[in-house]
Amino acid sequence: MTKKEIKNRAVEVLEKFGRYQRQAGVTFSLGSSGNFSEFPKHHPNEHFDKLADNVARKVSAEQEVQYYFDAIELLSRKEFKYILKNKFIVTDKLSNMRLQYDLQIGETTFFSWYEKALLEFAEAYKNGKILAELGLL
Repeated sequence: MTKKEIKNRAVEVLEKFGRYQRQAGVTFSLGSSGNFSEFPKHHPNEHFDKLADNVARKVSAEQEVQYYFDAIELLSRKEFKYILKNKFIVTDKLSNMRLQYDLQIGETTFFSWYEKALLEFAEAYKNGKILAELGLL
């Protein structure tokens, strides 16, 4: 496997963060939802089955969110953490140009750091799950 395949897989995993974050209920949401009842119009047992499924999904998503945070905290440089957090984790993601400006670095340095951050993330996420999926562990 090449570095490019590892980086691409790391990006795929990081791009899923938003979904887990929403499922875990840790993102911004609108305060009003209209006049909808929280209880469905069908049989109550079906509601509790769905409720149990939703709770299980939320707990699983919360665990996934924690895996992302843990992996990012294991990165070797604070700049790597800053890049990945602001490209994938925060709600208002920053452009590459803005990240370069914030870090006061040139384009070549930025992409070198970004590549290293992705490779380190691939190694740290769930103790190397990305590398294992690619047959490297």
